[in-house]
Amino acid sequence: MEPQEQPVKDIWILRKGEGVKTLACTIGCFDLLHPGHLDFLSTAAIEADDLIVGTPADMIFINLKGRPPIMTAEERCEILESLIMVSAAEVLPSLDYAAWVDRLRPSVLVMSVDHTADRFDRAAARVMSYGGRVVRLERSPRGSTSEIIERIASHARQDVLLCRDFHGDGA
Repeated sequence: MEPQEQPVKDIWILRKGEGVKTLACTIGCFDLLHPGHLDFLSTAAIEADDLIVGTPADMIFINLKGRPPIMTAEERCEILESLIMVSAAEVLPSLDYAAWVDRLRPSVLVMSVDHTADRFDRAAARVMSYGGRVVRLERSPRGSTSEIIERIASHARQDVLLCRDFHGDGA
């Protein structure tokens, strides 16, 4: 994906001129988009006129998840921006989420109830300090990236066993 010609903040300023009054922001990895992600983003989008999503850079992702992402940060942004409920997506180069919300100054910060680390608390405090709201959403039961990865691995293992049996290499 080509870098955005305009930073997300500039896009938001232009949109405000078009009559958009409220901005919601959320932060997440959103690797291998699944129905649970769609539930979360759809609910987050209801909170404001526009929804901007921050997703961590690949090295940050590795530090958070203990594994490399399946999709690069740029690919995740491209996929997120293709969703009707997402106005823009941005790669976050650090875990300083408070600095990101300071730059965008959203009306609403939408977070998962699972987001309990200090970096989320600092971002929430910053949004509330200028009169914004924080909305915490429950995790959707409709999927997880880890489950998808395990399903793919399980299918791959079964395929290997089937090939061995077919070719007579099995026991």
